Amino acid sequence: MKNIETYALSTIIGSLILLIIKVNVFLGISLGVIITLYLLYYKKYRVIIFLLIPIFFGSIFISKEEIKENSVYKFYIKADGNVTIKAINNFPVGEKYYIKNTNLENLAGFYTLEYRVLKVENKSVDGEILYLKESVFNNFRKKIRQIIESLNFSSGLKNFSKAIILGEKSDLSHETVENYKYVGASHILSISGLHVGIVIYLSLLIFNFFGFSYRYKYSLTFILLTFYTMVLRDNPSVVRAYIMGGIFLLSKIFFEKSDVKKSYCLAIIVSLSIYPSFIEDISFLLSFGALFGILYLYPVYKNKNEYLNIFILGISIQICTLPFLVYFFGALPLFSFFPNIFIVFWGEILITLIFLNVFLNFLKIGFILAPITQLFYDIFDVFINTCSKIPFLNLELKKNISIYLLFLIFLNLFLIIKKRKELYYGLMVLVVFYQIETYKIIENKQMIYFPQYKVIVVKKPNEQIQNYLSKSNVVIVDKKNSEKIVHSNKYTVNNGDKVTIQNLEIIYMKNQFSYKKHK
Repeated sequence: MKNIETYALSTIIGSLILLIIKVNVFLGISLGVIITLYLLYYKKYRVIIFLLIPIFFGSIFISKEEIKENSVYKFYIKADGNVTIKAINNFPVGEKYYIKNTNLENLAGFYTLEYRVLKVENKSVDGEILYLKESVFNNFRKKIRQIIESLNFSSGLKNFSKAIILGEKSDLSHETVENYKYVGASHILSISGLHVGIVIYLSLLIFNFFGFSYRYKYSLTFILLTFYTMVLRDNPSVVRAYIMGGIFLLSKIFFEKSDVKKSYCLAIIVSLSIYPSFIEDISFLLSFGALFGILYLYPVYKNKNEYLNIFILGISIQICTLPFLVYFFGALPLFSFFPNIFIVFWGEILITLIFLNVFLNFLKIGFILAPITQLFYDIFDVFINTCSKIPFLNLELKKNISIYLLFLIFLNLFLIIKKRKELYYGLMVLVVFYQIETYKIIENKQMIYFPQYKVIVVKKPNEQIQNYLSKSNVVIVDKKNSEKIVHSNKYTVNNGDKVTIQNLEIIYMKNQFSYKKHK
């Protein structure tokens, strides 16, 4: 058990290394050779292999190609209100690009697209469609959507059903999404392990009702789960849940004893080895954090009192998802835990009822459960809307934390649970690292941010820099992008200009920013 936990941790570290350094194809191939030779000739220190695997796959198979204007590309896209590019010329993307095209806005699902790019601005791609091919699984997605639309539900419940079954949130109002986010219930709207678990439970229940044998019902459930995952595609939390659910079902088929912790660690290893970019994905991280709390933190404090255990379980999940909520949303949940006790309990019943309704409506008897499902949704909706009006459920934070700090927090939490002596050293590293992070200069293609001075240099304006703009006292931007930035203390620079703030000097030369620190 200890080995697979160590391998999972190594895979996470390897994915983080891939984020920090730019690994080219040559280095990736070299790592592939090292991995092969190591496996052939050595058996010790296999942990190194798990560290290198995500770096190898990330360097070889993740596209680092920047989309250029007046060029033709083959895109694999996901359409759901926004049209997101998932692959460029058959290689998964490292950075998110969005297509701005009115002909694609009403589509839903996955498509292969040949596209002539005419304009690229802030990761938004505009152009003309040369060829469009629909994914074969879109037909099944459409069929499920038609079944949902034909149910005797209110429009609000229909939109909610499409979100929790198909992951399509485009029909949900902005106010609804914000309300769920504020009360800490966004996980209900995102397809995760909870939803996959319900699919497995209901499938086994239905196959058992129709008298299928032990092995057949688990085999058919595995096939159905695989099919459902293929319809959803490219959803990190679903991939993680599918691997864990698949291991559980296969163990039942072959009469092997399944270990949930091993399945969890294996899911991390497989997911991050194939898709290292999942390490930045909110749905994967929240799913990973919540399950960490259930499997590792909750058993430590589990009580004999079953009612108290519900409270302890909720606290465990909150603690382990808290760092990711702070990182992605810049908000600290103060009291949202309390409504979440009801939200998780009631939401699970509601989601189960919706899946049952879809199945029954497929058999043309969906009217049986429709009224009770509508009642459950109405109560749930009133509760969410009421809680969204309660002040101070969440506290907005001005200070961002690093993703690397998040994993240091989890490492120390793991050491606390395991009662390792390294805990004390880990905590010391954590404190020192956090102090360093507070003054660490953040530089990427969009900006240079100096937290010590609260100064931001804008290279390419986009949504990613908005949080940094709001907490900066000074903004420096070139003349070309000046109109796109609204700030009370903005410096607009031309080629050859210099701006000095305390002992920091910003230089704009040949359309590029650089900086110097004077003693």
